[in-house]
Amino acid sequence: MTAEILVFSLIIPLVVAFILPALKPKAATWLSAISFLIPMFVTLGFLLTTKETIEVPIMSLPAPVGEFYLLADPISNAFGFTICLVSAMVAFYSLPYMKHRFEEMLHDGEIRSIEWEFRKYWFLYNLYAVAMLWLVYAGNFILLYIFLEISLLASFLLIYMYGYGNRQWVAVLYFVWTHIAGVLALLGILIIGFENSTMAFNAVKAVGFTAWLLIFLGMLVKLPGLGPHIWLPWAHAEAPTPVSALLSPLTVGLAGYVLLRVYMIDSSFIDQYRDIIIAYAIVSSIYAGFSVFKQKDYKRLLAYSTVSQMGYVLIALCLGSYGLLGVVIQYISHAFGKSILFMTAGAIIASFHGLRDINRMSGMHEYVPTIANAALLGFMTLSGILTIGMFGEFYILAGLTTIYGFNLAVILAVVVVFIISGLYSFYTMKVIYYGTPAGYEKPKVSRLLDVPLYVVAFFSVAFIFPPLSTALLSGLKVVLGIGGCYAMSEMVELPMMAELLALLFFTPIIASFPIAIAWGMDPRPEWARKLPVLSVLGLFVSLCVALYILFNVGELSPEAEPIKYTIYWLPDFNINFVFIFDYLSKLMGALTAVIAFLIGVYGLEYMRDDYRLGWYWFFFNLFTASMLLVVYSDNLLMLLIGWEGLGIASWGLIGHWFRDDDELSYVGILKRKVAGLNMFWSPSTGGWRAISTIRVGDMPMFFAIGALFALTGTLNITEIPWAGLEEKIGVAGVVILLVAFLMGPFTKSAQLPFSEWLMTAMTGPTTVSALLHSATMVAAGTYLFMRLSWYIQPWELHLEGYEYVYVLVLFLGLVSSLYAALVATSSLERKVLLAASTMSSLGLMFASAAASYWVGKFALLVAFWYLITHAFAKATLFLVAGHLIHETHDRFLGGDTEVARKLKWAFVATVVATIFLSGIPPFTAYWVKSGMDGVMHHLEHEFGIIPLALLVTISAIYSGFLGKFLSMNFFKGKKVHLHLHGGQIMSTAYLIMVSMLLVILAAILTSPEEPFKEFVEEGLLPSSFAVGMIVLVAYAFGFFMPQIKSPLGQFFGDRMYMMFLNDYIVPKIGWAIAKVVDYGNMLIDFTCHQAIPGMFEVYSHGVRFIQNGRLERYLQIVIGFVMLIVVVAVAAGWIA
Repeated sequence: MTAEILVFSLIIPLVVAFILPALKPKAATWLSAISFLIPMFVTLGFLLTTKETIEVPIMSLPAPVGEFYLLADPISNAFGFTICLVSAMVAFYSLPYMKHRFEEMLHDGEIRSIEWEFRKYWFLYNLYAVAMLWLVYAGNFILLYIFLEISLLASFLLIYMYGYGNRQWVAVLYFVWTHIAGVLALLGILIIGFENSTMAFNAVKAVGFTAWLLIFLGMLVKLPGLGPHIWLPWAHAEAPTPVSALLSPLTVGLAGYVLLRVYMIDSSFIDQYRDIIIAYAIVSSIYAGFSVFKQKDYKRLLAYSTVSQMGYVLIALCLGSYGLLGVVIQYISHAFGKSILFMTAGAIIASFHGLRDINRMSGMHEYVPTIANAALLGFMTLSGILTIGMFGEFYILAGLTTIYGFNLAVILAVVVVFIISGLYSFYTMKVIYYGTPAGYEKPKVSRLLDVPLYVVAFFSVAFIFPPLSTALLSGLKVVLGIGGCYAMSEMVELPMMAELLALLFFTPIIASFPIAIAWGMDPRPEWARKLPVLSVLGLFVSLCVALYILFNVGELSPEAEPIKYTIYWLPDFNINFVFIFDYLSKLMGALTAVIAFLIGVYGLEYMRDDYRLGWYWFFFNLFTASMLLVVYSDNLLMLLIGWEGLGIASWGLIGHWFRDDDELSYVGILKRKVAGLNMFWSPSTGGWRAISTIRVGDMPMFFAIGALFALTGTLNITEIPWAGLEEKIGVAGVVILLVAFLMGPFTKSAQLPFSEWLMTAMTGPTTVSALLHSATMVAAGTYLFMRLSWYIQPWELHLEGYEYVYVLVLFLGLVSSLYAALVATSSLERKVLLAASTMSSLGLMFASAAASYWVGKFALLVAFWYLITHAFAKATLFLVAGHLIHETHDRFLGGDTEVARKLKWAFVATVVATIFLSGIPPFTAYWVKSGMDGVMHHLEHEFGIIPLALLVTISAIYSGFLGKFLSMNFFKGKKVHLHLHGGQIMSTAYLIMVSMLLVILAAILTSPEEPFKEFVEEGLLPSSFAVGMIVLVAYAFGFFMPQIKSPLGQFFGDRMYMMFLNDYIVPKIGWAIAKVVDYGNMLIDFTCHQAIPGMFEVYSHGVRFIQNGRLERYLQIVIGFVMLIVVVAVAAGWIA
């Protein structure tokens, strides 16, 4: 592409702005949108094809102005593409929205003609957007300032003419604040010009302190930071929504662009005052983040989130080269996400007669599902989940390590900033779109109100993947001068592997599209309910590929060398899609695919009559694909995509029954309270608890990934120099790094104190519970710890920092396991009992894997095979529980021998699964648990008998509640009424599932391969057999005495009141902070918009009182002042 094409494309929307007033509204809409789509595709072409900087001269003026020219480099192209995309989509959106607004104004007598107002609107709209576009291509500070002022003037007029409420006052307020920013910036620019005899970017040599300070303060008002931020909620709330959709996503972020350009010329100011600026930015972001929770107006809520997100930009600006990457990407991410969200707010306003009050919104997904789903994509972008925002956070965190190392205070503060964004995003989704529907009529939503949202969302997701991410980040690396030569990962040729991997990961997702799309049609076609078969077929294709990899790619042995396959992603940063095929990944991949497919088959019958099948099957298949990506990833950033996919899919599936209108979907006894706290949880609450807890762990893990990249230049687990880390960052650094990383696995696998989300995750469909709590999401944390340990090989290092971490994991796992086992003994709900048992098993997996520091690889193999055994058994038990709930219409334990007779296959599956999982000899788990006994026995020289004693105690308790589960569902439970209907598909699925335990048992007893041989050797020891007998007795006790009522049992059944941490203590602290910042906002608002203007008004009245045009009054005042001066002088002794 040539510079002439770029210039021509930039001129088009400017020329079109003067043509639009002559056109009808519909024609003007399309022409306006097309005028931005043309430069959008041109800038995209430049992003994809060139890393060069192009300068196009316009004119040259005398000093101090210098040359006017257009600057086209990867930075301006990235900003330009973003502005064009958002402006084009908002142009389409404007037609139905502004028509609605003009009809309101016509009804109120504020305007006379809708068509005439459209003519003015389109001129101002295009002028506003094109001014921002030219601003980012301006190569001269004064030219940049001119376009900045044009954009501010046009937006001021749009608010003044077409806003809501007291729009004239708000528009003037906006004008005053933004022009304070403009004047400060102009003074700084003039100083730059006079000091350098030019204002052209390519000729300015230095930016002095005064100029930097003035520009920085001006942009701080415009960004805005804490204090000056108070204008933003007013302007955003009262502006017409299309203006808000440009103002918040695009205009305010341009302050970051200006600061970035100044920084690239002279970074001295930021370098010198970095600590002050980043402290201010962190406080500003956290303050605004907490402010979000107190807002009742949807648009004001989004405005405060903008202030919080702009704190990211200031933070990034202080973090060196990687931070500058973060500035650009954060602008793009915020523009995409916030434009989507403001358009969703506007769609609700237009569809529900001006509805903006969050208190009057609930369950809006019921009425506007396409808008609700778009809002989810917008909040995912703000949170950096599966969107371009992920890169912004990654480079900010990498820069944080580069500049601040392992300064714990700064790390925690920035991590808290990111956590808060995720929390307020999904809290808003819960409050507005989920929960009991508010009782509105379903409106007819114009396609122009929702299609543009999905176009923006498409690019937000697409920028994660090649070629967009490759081109964008490679170009920015060049223009920002990021150095470093990274060693490329070794390429291995594997025939047809790229095609197989595409089938493995993409087929399940693509196969779910038909049902997802058909379910969104209005009216919904009858044939839509037949489409889930396609989703299951997609899962079957993944299963076939996973089995092919298991048996045909490399050797299946713990000692075999891993095989890696690389697909280029960000080669300039040595970040690529690196797939690994080793002992762990091949078995885990096959396990995941088998279980997902069988649960999918079960779901064909279980979910047949559900009211939300499109949502369910899309997220079910996304969940499976995400888990497979986690399993086969060697690169940590690639793994993070799958990791985040697990998180968002689990949120969608746990809260699947979002209406909160079915008692069967709750956890706990309805209306029960303890100390005023609800002891029951709805699906929407369960989803919120899950995602909010997981985000608390994911962000420290993300920091660790960014830190590893900054420290080592690679993110491939097999290539990170683990042995050299302690020498490089010290013992404390290693501990901080690994604990931060393990926060992700700890929260995902529900270890203490993060256990509560797992219990209330049972609000989802049973198929979801089976998938999450067998071999997928909760096992992902333990699997990841095993994989890290497999390649760290701590038993070879024996370094102090690693030892501290592995001791922590060992005892955290054992304590979590004991806690969950005790909870399970008194749980009265089928699924909650199984959830607690899952947590207990996960704790044992963590503990056994941690023991590898002292025992070696065998400890990892024990943990891994316990994971596999547990996965098949627990998936079986969850599917049986679902079948029982389906037939009894009761989620609590209950059933007698009649249930066993009439649901004989469920009974058989339960008997086999509980006995094979409990550790009773000679069944499957016995041999694996015997290996675990041996592992803990080897730790006696380090920790005495404590680990082994805890393990034996947990095993006995675990076996007891499995006996209880069998007894209370088929023998000694309360009498239940059966509603038998079908069930053949469900029973077939769990019978095949449970049969896998027999296959594993046969492999253990007949295979001479490692580790089965060692399992058998350990199992034949008298000590192991003795433990097995203890387990058998405990199982029998649990079977014959399944329920013993006591205060201690009530305490265990209430999960030792751990929910008070999640639902009382943490929320109380959070809401207290939110209340304080809300008072702070009121104080700042009063000071800036009432007290200070009031002082000026008093001063003005005083001046007018004096200047009344009467000479006598002037003489009296003068004589009075003279006499006062004489009196003071005499009193002071100045006059003798």
